[in-house]
Amino acid sequence: MNLPKLKVGDMVKYHTPYPRENPNDLYIVLEAHYDVERPRAKLLAYAPDFNFALTYVRFIEELELADVISVSTTEIEQFMKEKAYKTAYKL
Repeated sequence: MNLPKLKVGDMVKYHTPYPRENPNDLYIVLEAHYDVERPRAKLLAYAPDFNFALTYVRFIEELELADVISVSTTEIEQFMKEKAYKTAYKL
């Protein structure tokens, strides 16, 4: 299987979303683990309109790079801080 080579800050989406999922939803890669039987990634939902940060762990085989630029670690940290502030969660 040809897996995408993901790195922190890459923007990804599901290559085959389920019917109830929005195919335009984007996620920021927080971690990528290839040293396990089924490689997986920790993702942050890129949803500026949400009042909280959603994180997921998904198999890399389900993902593809999105046709947008990657974001920097600083931008990810800022995005997380804004969400943490809105939910009173301390980073």
